[in-house]
Amino acid sequence: MKKFISTLVAAMLVAVIGINMASCSKTAEARLMVEVENFNKKDAGKPAGNGITMQKCELDEKGKMLIFNFTFIEPGVTVEELAPMMDEFKGAMVQGIAADKSGQELVNLLTEAGYGMEFNIKGRRTHKDVKATFSAEEVAKLAKK
Repeated sequence: MKKFISTLVAAMLVAVIGINMASCSKTAEARLMVEVENFNKKDAGKPAGNGITMQKCELDEKGKMLIFNFTFIEPGVTVEELAPMMDEFKGAMVQGIAADKSGQELVNLLTEAGYGMEFNIKGRRTHKDVKATFSAEEVAKLAKK
C-alpha cells in the first residue's frame, strides 16, 4: 500500500506544480486567483496518471484555502480505504513540494496570501471522498525563505 500512496502522490504533484507562478505585480491573493484561473483553463480535467484526474482548483476566500479537487478511478482500492493513510499522504506531499521549485513558489505565494491548501480526492465508483488539509500555518512551515 505504501507504493500505492507514492504513485498517488506522484500523480497529484504533477497537477499541483502545474500552477505557473507568472503573475507578479498584484497582491498575493489576486495573483493566486489569476494562477488558479489560468490553471483551470489549461489543466482542469486532464489525467494526472495512476487513475487520478485533476478536476479543478478553487479558492475558498472565506476559509482562506486553495482546494485541489481530484477524482480517482478506484482500481481495486476505494477512496474510503485511503482515509487511514492520509497522514502518510500528507508527508509524501510535503516532501514532493519541498523538493520542487514550482512547489516552493506555490507555498511561498500561499504563505504570503495567508492561505492553506486542501486535497480532495473523490472516488468515481463510490462517490465518497477523502481530504488532506494543510492549514495556513502548515503551509508557512513548508515555505523556504
